[in-house]
Amino acid sequence: MLMDDRSLLDKLNSFPEPWKVRVLYLSRCLAGATGAEELGTYLRGNTTLRELDVSYNNLRDAGGLALLDALRENTTLHSLDISANRLQDPTASAVAELLLLNTSLRSLKMENNSFTYRSIQHLASTLEQGAKTTLTSLSLKAMWITNEAAEELATFMRGNTTLRELNLAKTYLKNGGGAALLAALRENTTLTSLNLSDNCMTDLMAPAFGALVESNTTLRSLDISRNLFDEGIVQRIASALGEGKNTTLSSLSIGGTDYALNPRAVMALADALRHNTTLVELDLRSTTTNLESLQALLDALRVNTTLARLDLRGVRVGRVSLRTYFASHPGRVCFQ
Repeated sequence: MLMDDRSLLDKLNSFPEPWKVRVLYLSRCLAGATGAEELGTYLRGNTTLRELDVSYNNLRDAGGLALLDALRENTTLHSLDISANRLQDPTASAVAELLLLNTSLRSLKMENNSFTYRSIQHLASTLEQGAKTTLTSLSLKAMWITNEAAEELATFMRGNTTLRELNLAKTYLKNGGGAALLAALRENTTLTSLNLSDNCMTDLMAPAFGALVESNTTLRSLDISRNLFDEGIVQRIASALGEGKNTTLSSLSIGGTDYALNPRAVMALADALRHNTTLVELDLRSTTTNLESLQALLDALRVNTTLARLDLRGVRVGRVSLRTYFASHPGRVCFQ
């Protein structure tokens, strides 16, 4: 249900100074471009708001441009979410310009909009040129990132010293662009979280992933679930974790919907867990494997004392769900 935007903004402006809002969540609440324009008026004079979420409001370019124009004058906002607003290239260009001017924005989500690959490439190029960018978190989830755009992002990431979180899930990223990005991240010393889930990467990326995990010393969380690889990538990552070549990664997600995880890859993970002392979370959700490799994985937990969470929800042994299997074999393994 849409709010009456003018009455909402009147209330915001009427708050006494000590109680002015710092977080404003307006997802699915604004009346399109009109609501964005009125919100822009509020933002121009506001000096207290830190977080703003205007996702899923059908702002389109008219609303997006009005909002971003207001933010050129705002110096206090730290977090902005403009996801799922049917925004197109003109708004993407405005975002790029804003990032060159704004020195307070830390987190930007612009997921699931209608930007073309050219806009993403331009945004990445702008980020690379803008040495003053203050972004620590960037999400381009569900956008179209071509190899050329990925290479621009790679150039940006190679020299960037502020970004901590990068979400490129479901961006149609393929081997070429993915390899360029991972090569750049080998030189990056600030990124701690990388989400590359639900893309089109295959086992041809195994050397690139192996080199990244072996050489990067800051990455804490890596999500490569729902890709097209078989065992090569998992084995390279497991090898780095088990041989002590990586001592910083604490969260790894490699599961996926109905994804058949090769038993050899699971065995490699089991061997890694017997030696690794840094991994805290391992997500294998919705994968299919065999009982022997899964048993080896669970046996490794008897030796491993640091893994706090092993997510096996939806895992299947052949055509039988893990929950069903252990219910019919209660003496083998305790499963909850």
